Amino acid sequence: MSGTRTHLLQTSAAHVKPLEILASAIADYMSNYEHVEHPSHYNTYPMETIDMMVAIWGKEKVADWCEITAFKYRMRMGTKPDNSIEQDLKKEQWYLNKAKELRNECVE
Repeated sequence: MSGTRTHLLQTSAAHVKPLEILASAIADYMSNYEHVEHPSHYNTYPMETIDMMVAIWGKEKVADWCEITAFKYRMRMGTKPDNSIEQDLKKEQWYLNKAKELRNECVE
């Protein structure tokens, strides 16, 4: 093997390790990321997004939206890359629970 080719192979091999470490770190972060119960991407404002929606549109309309969103998660279950069936079912259940909670608050 020529010296240049050997050097390229060694250089390429040296770059694989950092990429493996990065991929592992990303996978670890995503596996520990809370996707269902109050994910941080919905908490970037002083109030959680769903609470802002209630303040703007009211509990009844947001409860309807929650039921529609639960249906969406049921229908796409297992088809979105990087979302497991279990995760979609948990999200569906979260939205059904939220709709029930909002409807109960409307009755009180």
